[in-house]
Amino acid sequence: MLAIKLMRSHVFPLISPFKSIVKSYVSRRRETLRFDSSFAGKNVVIVGPCATFGDELYNKVIQSDVLAFVNKGHRSALFHKLKPMAKKIILFHCLDFSELTGGGEICSHDLRRKGISEIYYPLSEERFSRNIADFHKLNSTFLKLYRIDQFSYGKLKASVGGFTPNTGYAAIWMIVHGGCSELYVSGINFMRLPYAVDYHDHIQNHSEAIKLIESYGNHNPDLDLESFRQLCLSHNILVDEDLSHILNQPIKPIFYQDIG
Repeated sequence: MLAIKLMRSHVFPLISPFKSIVKSYVSRRRETLRFDSSFAGKNVVIVGPCATFGDELYNKVIQSDVLAFVNKGHRSALFHKLKPMAKKIILFHCLDFSELTGGGEICSHDLRRKGISEIYYPLSEERFSRNIADFHKLNSTFLKLYRIDQFSYGKLKASVGGFTPNTGYAAIWMIVHGGCSELYVSGINFMRLPYAVDYHDHIQNHSEAIKLIESYGNHNPDLDLESFRQLCLSHNILVDEDLSHILNQPIKPIFYQDIG
């Protein structure tokens, strides 16, 4: 018995790092850049941080092939309302696990229990490479990671003036360029309206959210909105009432207006 205890105390600490390395390797092997296979010919609904439950969203989810959530959306009450109607659920995530400035922490076991087996990472910048490595270390249930290729991301980034697109808009771009037959967008309003109450516990004040984005200088949702408007001209994109109202108005810049 003593010998077994001694073996455990000496051998197990050596095995544990090796298991982590193997898990990370297997996770990386499942990674792919072929995101078009997920959306080609599909009817897709994407639900953003400002979405609310209603008949239109309910019916769109029933009719859809794929239901996509963004970052912390899988934690929301809306997720649990829509989950029973969905044929397939996926998650777009920025892989920055900060609760304040990123997409929030994720647990691969929790996502599996929720019926999510695929993560989509719609960004591709060298400065974010650490985020991908961290994901593979945490991916103990081997969720499949779909990434945007560098060439496609270059076109996306150019369309928003060289800024890093917000995850929600990058997800939209990735879906429509994956060849979906129809995309319905709900709860993504390019920072024109506040987050849903249970989406971002740390930021409930709309002006605080704008200041936080400006403080980093990486994103410009004004340009995301302009790019999205152009995207709607060439793709079959339907939107909820809030976003429809925004699109029907002249775009009034709200970011970086105090920089003089």
